[in-house]
Amino acid sequence: MKAFFVHVFFYPVLPAYAAVETKRLRKPVSVPKPLNINGSIRRKAKEQNLDYIKVGKEEDYFIKYRVLQSSFETDSPTHFPTHFPTKAPDVDSTFSPTMNDDPCGMTDADREKGIRRVVELVSPQSSDEDSAQAKALAWIISEDGLFLCPDSPNIIQRYAVATIAYATDYENWNDSGNILSSENECEWEGSVVDSEGNKAFNIICNRQDVVTNIDIDENNAGGFLPAEIGLLTGLAVINLDDNKIGGSIPPSIGNLSRLVVLDLDSNRLTGVLPTELFFLPLKTLDLNTNSLEGPIPSEIGNLSSVTFLQLNENSFTGTLPTEFENLVDLDIFTFNENEITGTLPLGLCDIVDQEKLVATCNANFECGCCTCV
Repeated sequence: MKAFFVHVFFYPVLPAYAAVETKRLRKPVSVPKPLNINGSIRRKAKEQNLDYIKVGKEEDYFIKYRVLQSSFETDSPTHFPTHFPTKAPDVDSTFSPTMNDDPCGMTDADREKGIRRVVELVSPQSSDEDSAQAKALAWIISEDGLFLCPDSPNIIQRYAVATIAYATDYENWNDSGNILSSENECEWEGSVVDSEGNKAFNIICNRQDVVTNIDIDENNAGGFLPAEIGLLTGLAVINLDDNKIGGSIPPSIGNLSRLVVLDLDSNRLTGVLPTELFFLPLKTLDLNTNSLEGPIPSEIGNLSSVTFLQLNENSFTGTLPTEFENLVDLDIFTFNENEITGTLPLGLCDIVDQEKLVATCNANFECGCCTCV
C-alpha cells in the first residue's frame, strides 16, 4: 500500500497535452507601446490556462472549451502516453524522441482537426474556399509561421484579425506592413510613418495581449467588414475611415461591449443600422459619407455617453426619434444631406450648440436651432 500511495502522489493522471512543454509563441517586447485610450502598455502575456481559449475582453475573454487530444476522433496513433510512467525516468533519458519536433504533441492531421473544431465553435465555415473565413483558417493551419496549436490562447483572436485582413483585401492596402507575418498579431503594423508619426495600419493590444484597437485609416481597404470582428470582444477603438469598405455593418458588432470609438466614415457601407449598435458604450460614432439607409432607430437614445455623432451624407429617411433627447453628453451632431423629414426634437437645442448641430433645412425639415447647410 505504501508503494501505491507514492505512485499516486508523484504521478497523477493528466491530459496528454499537459505532459508537453508549452511552445513559446512570442518573443519579449523590449519597448512597450502605449495604448490610445487608457495609456496601458503592451507586454508579454502570462501563461494562460490551457483549458480555455482567449477570445477577447480581459476578465471574461475565455470560451470554456477543453481541447483534449483524445477528443479529435482520429485513428492516428498518439505521440505521447496518456499518463506519466510509474517509475521516474533516468536523468539522461528523454520522454519522447519526437517531443522537440512536434510542439503541439499531435500529428498534423490531428492538429488541423483540432484547430477547425475550435474555430468552427465561433465562426461556422461555409463551403466557399474563397471566403475570407476559409482563407484565414487555411492560413492559420498551413501558412502561419507562428504555428499555433488547438489550445493556443490567442488562436481565435489571431483568426479574427486574419479574417478582417482577407475580408478587406489587405493585398490592395496602401500599407499592409507585416500583417499575416509570423509575429504575434499584437505586433502587426504598417511600415510607413506619416509626418504626424501615425501609421495607416496598426493593431494595438493591452497588457494581456488582447486586441483593443484596430486602425486601418485611409489605406485603400476594400471588401467588407466580416462578422468575425465581433470575436474581438476587447476592442475599444475601430478606426477604418476613408477607405472603400462596402457591405453592411454586421450585427455581431453588438458583442463589443467595450467599444467607445467606431469610425467608419467615408466608405461604401450600405444597409440599415443594426439595433445592436445602440447598446454599446460609444463616445464617438462616425458614419458620415456612406450609403446607409432606412430610419434612425429609436434605440439611438441608449447612447447616453456619445459626444460625437456624424450621420451626414447618407440616405437615412423618416423623422428623428424623440429619444435623441437622451443624449445629454452630445457635443457634435451632423445629419445633413439625408432624407430626414419633420422637425428636430426640441431637447437637442438645449444640448448641442447651434454651430455644432448641422442639418439640411428645407420644406421637409425644419430646425430653428441648427446650422442649416
